[in-house]
Amino acid sequence: MATSSLLWRSLKAGTLETSDLERVQRRREPPTRFIQWVQGILQKRLVSRALDAKPFTIPWPARLAAKIPFFRTLLAKIIGMGPRPELVQN
Repeated sequence: MATSSLLWRSLKAGTLETSDLERVQRRREPPTRFIQWVQGILQKRLVSRALDAKPFTIPWPARLAAKIPFFRTLLAKIIGMGPRPELVQN
């Protein structure tokens, strides 16, 4: 969505330049890096626990999020849409 919202005028006019693409990258890179950082932390903590020789237990924040619908929905939106959801702009 960010790409289409930021580039449609340049694409329509046939004047697309590298600077236009750099603008999209500047907008999308921070949320992408944030999501990848969170995924890395979760993977290190959960996968290392699951592969450990001790019995695996789900961490309390994950159990809490699974039990409370508001947190479950919020977590799903953050993971699915990221910290900066994009909408089509005319």
